[in-house]
Amino acid sequence: MKMHRTLRSTLLYTVALLAACVFAPVSSSAASSKATLEPPAGPLPFIQDDYAKALALSRAQKAPLFVEFWAPW
Repeated sequence: MKMHRTLRSTLLYTVALLAACVFAPVSSSAASSKATLEPPAGPLPFIQDDYAKALALSRAQKAPLFVEFWAPW
């Protein structure tokens, strides 16, 4: 019985938090800054099998470096 109360109260708190986030008013400065942002010009550049070049480009642009790797197994 106590577990059901804990679960119910946790769910109620979660729903209340989500509702507060969704229905929170947006400040005018945040709304205007979103409108002035320009979308990217095109797809992100992808550098294949050249870590040194990717690292140099990342450092030159002061942008994070995303490394994708996978295994077929």
